[in-house]
Amino acid sequence: MRALIAMSGGVDSSAAALLLKEQGYECVGCTMQLLPAGPSGAEGAATAESRGFEGAAAAGPAQAADSVSARTDIQGGAQIDARRVAEQLGMPFFVFPLEREFRREVVAPFVETYLQGRTPNPCITCNRCLKFGVLFRKMQELQCDVLATGHYARTEQDPATGRWLLKKAADPAKDQSYVLFQLTQEQLPHVRFPLGELTKKETRGMAERAGLATANKKESQDICFIPDGDYAGFIVRFREEVQANRADAGCGTGNAGAADGLGTGNAGTADGLGTGNAGADDGWKALEPGDFT
Repeated sequence: MRALIAMSGGVDSSAAALLLKEQGYECVGCTMQLLPAGPSGAEGAATAESRGFEGAAAAGPAQAADSVSARTDIQGGAQIDARRVAEQLGMPFFVFPLEREFRREVVAPFVETYLQGRTPNPCITCNRCLKFGVLFRKMQELQCDVLATGHYARTEQDPATGRWLLKKAADPAKDQSYVLFQLTQEQLPHVRFPLGELTKKETRGMAERAGLATANKKESQDICFIPDGDYAGFIVRFREEVQANRADAGCGTGNAGAADGLGTGNAGTADGLGTGNAGADDGWKALEPGDFT
């Protein structure tokens, strides 16, 4: 059996690759490049800015540059770590450049949903469109039998019906089955979650015993494209940059964002984001005691 391993550069996906190797799979490692390369990468900082992950006009050059640097440093380090583990395990390794797909399918919908007053989960979108969308097709193109990730979840085929089931991980504290609910009956037979029966402590211990480069790497809970947690700042910079790009292309400033997945071109004009007029038309209402009776 041949497996494509989605490697994030963390201990979980590294341990997943180790387990499948020990189970006799022929493993191929890969990682997705989701953010433009930083100054040390092939594209450079200027391209990162032009792709919409900076928007310096809204944040100021120093703040925006720091934000981009943080994202590109995290991504670059993750790719290096994933490659190191692949080399340790004797696996071929691929980097798939998916910046445009990530921006279109994940980042732009995240911004639009946030501006609509709802709470987006970009990880679920990324799983559906990229990890189990694009990577699933890459698995087939590379003539692999299964796609494996470091998620804590389990799959099982129901012997009575023949249907494949997505089940919670053995460790309820680490269960991630809820972000995988969109997997289909066509996909589930070709997906492997090697860590489904393990605890995080067991995973890390296994990686330490094998001497993997990521064994003691800190766990991250942040959204990968907003590592500083400043959602509002990111949204302002993203929208300003979309508008600037459209203006540069001669599209005018109306309905900015239509080409980037932002269907509501005027989103934010009533919420005080980036308009400089928060207060008059910001959607806020001063409540009086009588409003509650």
